[in-house]
Amino acid sequence: MNQLEYRIRRKALKHLAMLSKISNQLDKHKIRFIVLKGSALSQLIYNDSAQRQSNDIDILIDRRDVEKVESILIENLNFSQGVPFSGATARQKEFIDSVRKDRGYFHQQDRIILEVHWGFTAVEHPINRSFHDLWQSTIKAELQLNQTFHTLPMNLLWLYQCQHGAESGWYRLRWINDIAMLLIYYPPDWDSLLEQASEFGTRRSLIEGVTLAASVYNLPLPSQIEEQGKAVQIGNEIEEARLFLTRMQLPSPMESARRSFRHAPKTKAMRNLLKNILIQPGDFERIRLPNGLFFLYYLIRPFSLLARRTKSQRPRGTATP
Repeated sequence: MNQLEYRIRRKALKHLAMLSKISNQLDKHKIRFIVLKGSALSQLIYNDSAQRQSNDIDILIDRRDVEKVESILIENLNFSQGVPFSGATARQKEFIDSVRKDRGYFHQQDRIILEVHWGFTAVEHPINRSFHDLWQSTIKAELQLNQTFHTLPMNLLWLYQCQHGAESGWYRLRWINDIAMLLIYYPPDWDSLLEQASEFGTRRSLIEGVTLAASVYNLPLPSQIEEQGKAVQIGNEIEEARLFLTRMQLPSPMESARRSFRHAPKTKAMRNLLKNILIQPGDFERIRLPNGLFFLYYLIRPFSLLARRTKSQRPRGTATP
């Protein structure tokens, strides 16, 4: 346990040091950013930026600053592109961005993964407020190494953590633990939070997250949440989340699609799903086509699906012809 704590604390300090470098560079170019999850969440909820394990750094920026931030990360901080892949055309990047909420980068020397978000969800959703509105509501979190960063206010943190966990399927115990910690140490004004959840389109995910955390950790369920839970009938969702947690693995594509429909506007979720069905961004890297021939990816998709299905059904040890 001591070795595990040492590794977590060492990684947290590396993340903080990198956040400081990122902050210095973005400040020079007058680019604002908000720290999500990770170190900021650990400090706000656990009062120690190294108490909660985190695999990457997550920041939120204005969508209009994405290309500028990418140039700064690659040219000034030695990050390499992850998603979209290096060499992606402008049209490929445009498509990938349209079905995602972030871009991913990797720092080879420090072994750090960085996700640069412009939204909370990949599907168009009421919680994806304008960056200007979000910035006006941010609070400052004082982290270790005398670092201060902007992060989400407590009510929005509640809504974001529940939405993120509900969409992902709660397959990581620490996501549920975050909600349990909020329940114990930072109970909100439930009527006010539920009202805001309705405005942000996250009432169902809030009810699911709080009910699941109370169930897993045997905590008292707030009466307002219990009442709302009966109204929206989330019993099956709680059992499903428990199954994901037991397996400790990502939900299948079908399960992920079902959760998107459950926790996002139906028409927006359908649009996102259709785009992912009609074109597989993974084909961009396997088959390089110029922008002018982008339409061919729609024709390639059926053959790509067939090839992957054939490969998945081939018995282990069978040689590829």
